[in-house]
Amino acid sequence: MWDITDNGDVPPRGIIKGSASQMIWPAGVALNPSDREVYTIDSVSNGMYSYYMPEFFPAKKR
Repeated sequence: MWDITDNGDVPPRGIIKGSASQMIWPAGVALNPSDREVYTIDSVSNGMYSYYMPEFFPAKKR
């Protein structure tokens, strides 16, 4: 995931991949910035996965 204001060769803020993610064939994604979560669905396992990813979302200003 990248920030909309990123420009040029910028590394992603975070990546969800590998066996720990339990995804086989991701088919959709949804973001929940208020709770810093990413949701994915998998078309092979027919599963929905939730990941807490604070590095994807900037800290909330109070």
